[in-house]
Amino acid sequence: MSDERQRVSAVIPTRNRPDLVSRAVRSVLAQTWPVYECIVVIDGPDQVTTDALKCFEGTVLRIVSLENNVGASEARNIGARAASGDWVALLDDDDEWLPAKNETQLRALAGCDRPIEIIFSRYLDRAEGRDLVRPRVFPVQGQHISEYLWCNVSPFGGLESCPQTSTWVIRRELLLEVPFTPGQKALNDLDWLLRAFEHPARNFLCLNDPLAIFNNDDVGARTRLTGIRNWNFCYEWVMKNRHRLTRKAFGFYIVVLCVNSAVQQHATSGEIVSLLKTLVRYGKLSARLVSLCFLYICVYPWIRRAVSPQKLTATLYYVTDLPKQLARRLRRSA
Repeated sequence: MSDERQRVSAVIPTRNRPDLVSRAVRSVLAQTWPVYECIVVIDGPDQVTTDALKCFEGTVLRIVSLENNVGASEARNIGARAASGDWVALLDDDDEWLPAKNETQLRALAGCDRPIEIIFSRYLDRAEGRDLVRPRVFPVQGQHISEYLWCNVSPFGGLESCPQTSTWVIRRELLLEVPFTPGQKALNDLDWLLRAFEHPARNFLCLNDPLAIFNNDDVGARTRLTGIRNWNFCYEWVMKNRHRLTRKAFGFYIVVLCVNSAVQQHATSGEIVSLLKTLVRYGKLSARLVSLCFLYICVYPWIRRAVSPQKLTATLYYVTDLPKQLARRLRRSA
């Protein structure tokens, strides 16, 4: 692969968060294999952020300042259209890249024996002084993308899929042909993956190394640019996109994203019953889904009264990982 084919343009959408985006830019400029350019799309009038980024003058940073707020999805699209590289590497302004991210992904790409359009990697979910390595599983060739996204659920009800956008590297041509949906309030990344995997050129590469940091410490105190997963929005979105999901995936989606979120957001019993009726009508009911409903509706509401969401997530993560840890120790001692 020639150097020209390895040009990577980092794209960071931001608005009114000068300190966070400055940290993100620093992580891009600190790459062991430099990116071709780093494009920050300032989503609407924001002089404070413009001034904060002046300290990076003389680097590969490019600033695209928009006159009006268009939302994170269209800001990413604008960044992709402005990019000069063959690849677009996405980064949310409140996340960071680890120093070897660009180098690791490009070396893996150069050693691949088939054309690749999308690269994913694992990332560190950082909160309360601990790092969780996510996602646990990646899609496999031939697997329906909807079943990868929503059917990989741990015994304790946690999604084990969903690669984070700050690890994605996408061939620019594909991103121009399949852009993010403008105006999308939430589920931006999942919406894009469903549509991108319908495209004939959707070969992907998954790397086991965690190459980015998802800063989850204070995510509850701020709004991520990709939006908040309100259960009503999740329901409306999936009904519009039901044709893109298998019946099995639809059932898991309704339970994991809609029922689970509805319970946490204090939906009425009638609203939850309505969601379950939709599951039975359009999804594929299974004993696994019944057990998940029991967890989300009857068990976790009581646990959350005593344990913070971050601590509960970390505890369940480590409990789920325990069998794998024991297996690794047994192999080492054998």
